[in-house]
Amino acid sequence: MLQELRVVDLALLAQAQLEFGAGLTVLTGETGDGKSLVLGAISLLAGARSRQGLVRSGAAQAVLEGRFVLDAALAAQLAEQCDLIDASARELVLRRVVLPDGSSRAYLDGKLCTVGTLAKLGQHLLAFHGQDEHLLLHNATRQAELLDAFAGLQDAGAQWRTQRRELQDTDARCRELRSSMDQRGAREAWLLQMCDELRGAGVEQGEEQRLREEHRLQSGGQALAADLDGARSLLSDGDEALADALARSARQLRARAAGHAGIEEVVLRMDSLETECRDLARSCGNLLDQISLDPEGLMVIEQRLDLLRTLARKHRVDANELGAHLAACEAELAALGEGDDTLARLETARAQCADALRSLARTMLAKRKSAAKRLAQVVETVLGELRMQQAQLSITIEPASIGAEFDALAAPPHGPGPVQFLLAANAGEAAHPLERVASGGETARVLLAIETALAKVIPVPLLVFDEIDAGVGGRVGAALGRHLAALAAGRQVIAVTHLPQVAAYAQAHWRVSKHTQAGRTVTKVEALESEARVQELAAMLGGDASGNAARAQAKALLAEARA
Repeated sequence: MLQELRVVDLALLAQAQLEFGAGLTVLTGETGDGKSLVLGAISLLAGARSRQGLVRSGAAQAVLEGRFVLDAALAAQLAEQCDLIDASARELVLRRVVLPDGSSRAYLDGKLCTVGTLAKLGQHLLAFHGQDEHLLLHNATRQAELLDAFAGLQDAGAQWRTQRRELQDTDARCRELRSSMDQRGAREAWLLQMCDELRGAGVEQGEEQRLREEHRLQSGGQALAADLDGARSLLSDGDEALADALARSARQLRARAAGHAGIEEVVLRMDSLETECRDLARSCGNLLDQISLDPEGLMVIEQRLDLLRTLARKHRVDANELGAHLAACEAELAALGEGDDTLARLETARAQCADALRSLARTMLAKRKSAAKRLAQVVETVLGELRMQQAQLSITIEPASIGAEFDALAAPPHGPGPVQFLLAANAGEAAHPLERVASGGETARVLLAIETALAKVIPVPLLVFDEIDAGVGGRVGAALGRHLAALAAGRQVIAVTHLPQVAAYAQAHWRVSKHTQAGRTVTKVEALESEARVQELAAMLGGDASGNAARAQAKALLAEARA
């Protein structure tokens, strides 16, 4: 049960603090005064999406806090949903801070949590019915969701959606692979030709780079050979070679200044230079040996480079990557050969998934049909209480049975169907879809009847209704009020209403009104007792709130509700 609600700087609600009790609580006031803001604060605490424009102009943020009282069963249920909740807790505080850009932060018992956590908890704390709920009732998907909720098929519905997505994915992969295999013959022939060509050319990874370096060496010819030979002579092999000169000088210094530390270091360095010179001379000799002055050998290199570059242009790869390209072509050929096995595995998986969905569809259809009859009976009983005694609701579900030809991909995303609510609002009339025959007031009453049925099978401690009496006249108002009061027995119901006949049945009554304060408009929320409540009901009746006749009628409504 929501025991306390605190709102700061939510649009026109600069400051509001409400305390709620069990039973039926109503909020009344003129249209646009901010009644829905109070309910909006509750929905935000239950994880509803925030948006821009919610924060009061000039404020840094809007703050919403709600204190919920828990019984042992609900606490245990919530603890399963969130590790932050202790199963022994008997109180829960939710907090939401909304910023002007629409972003928000969520808190649970003072600890930061996600908005998703609030939404998950909110499903167990309350059921919220907004002003557009009766319009959603015309939607086939929404009708199926309500029927499944009454039948206890929420888990089966989630399983259906998961397996149906798996079937869609597998089916798409099968179609894609079949399409690929249809074109496989031409692709396979082309790959074979490419592989044969590349194998015949004997391509190697990085070959073009190696040949270019070799070509550069060979194309220098005699000039490069003369330079390398001259460098070798200068370093070690000539009459005045640097290595020989360094060796002589080192011997002389060693003989004349033996034991001199500084000279010994110089001699060691000269020995090192001599060694380096002779090593360099050998490297020059090795390079000289690699140089071929054979014009025919150079021509062979150039022809090979031309071939590699031609192949690279044809296959649209870098000449150095021809080896890798050959490996890729060979791998694709091997994969094409495995396509038949892959398709067979996918088609087996698809058939198994389709069979599982077919079995699940049979179970859902049977439970939906059984629940449809029971739901229709409950709704008709409640509609009788709401002055629609002749109304008959029927719920149709297609197909009538699930056979081997059942195609889960052609079925609605929410399961076998469609599900359709049909209403015969008056005796002797044929039943038609709700959107074709029901007025706004009739749809509102059908919705309330369905919510009453759901409340019996899905107990939540708080039901919130935003103008459930939309389109309902005063004659039906008393019946609606009695029904809401009965629905509130054993739980909490908070409702926004414009009907005094409904408001009279409330255990608690709050008035929402707009005022100007310090040059700004603010919404005020105040609890009404005794005479103040009589005056509000009189004003809602449309008469002079201070007149004796209106006040007498208001008191009569209260007396009738208490009887």
